[in-house]
Amino acid sequence: MSNPIKRPLRGFTLLELLVSIALLGMVVGLVYTAFFQLSGATRGVQDTLSARQELRLLMKMVLDDLQAVRYLKHWAAAGKDKDRVSGLNVRQQQGPNNEDSGILSMHAAVPAKFYEFDKNSAVGDPELHEIGYFLEYDAGEQIWKFMRREDFYLDDEFTEGGKRQVLSRRVRKFLVELRVAEKEAAFGGGFTDLWESVWPAQTHDCVTNKNVGCLPLAVKLTMGIGLSEDETLEQTQEMNLTVRPLNTELFK
Repeated sequence: MSNPIKRPLRGFTLLELLVSIALLGMVVGLVYTAFFQLSGATRGVQDTLSARQELRLLMKMVLDDLQAVRYLKHWAAAGKDKDRVSGLNVRQQQGPNNEDSGILSMHAAVPAKFYEFDKNSAVGDPELHEIGYFLEYDAGEQIWKFMRREDFYLDDEFTEGGKRQVLSRRVRKFLVELRVAEKEAAFGGGFTDLWESVWPAQTHDCVTNKNVGCLPLAVKLTMGIGLSEDETLEQTQEMNLTVRPLNTELFK
């Protein structure tokens, strides 16, 4: 009986091992890069969706208060020797990136958001407050903060006082524009809107002065939230205002 032929066992050469390791490293590198690119893209989409949601909620809060803005006719007229003002006040300041930024103050017929009330107490929420919105720079944190101000009591300091609440640390743009009038277009007929970036709160004279309204005709609100150092997500919305004065004896 013949013995089986024994063949020598042949392993991998050093060169083949090096080539295999190099190829494996390339495959792992490609998978690693693709994973982190996909992960980064996912985070980017999530950040954008989060920013859109935050911007939508902030815009709604401001617009809801603007929808409830009121000019308090009797309260303004009861100032006697003081020129009490009411309605809406819009000023400008220098905001992020040295751009113009609005400072919004108003009398609004809305429930309080910062004050808690005891249901058994005789003092309830009058649902008529001073409200303000503005961007404020915090030198300690070196960041711009979007603020809401709410004063429970109506007083002569129309643009000051009350409780302040930080609503967001990502808002980079807050611009309020007011449509004050319409005029005939120079060519083509029709009308064109006149927009201003400043509106002073009015005294009681606005009720009888036909040239000055107690409130502007409409408001255009533009807000932006930063996505990165160079990219900002913005939204603009226009809204007509209720221009009639509020004839209430409650706040003389």
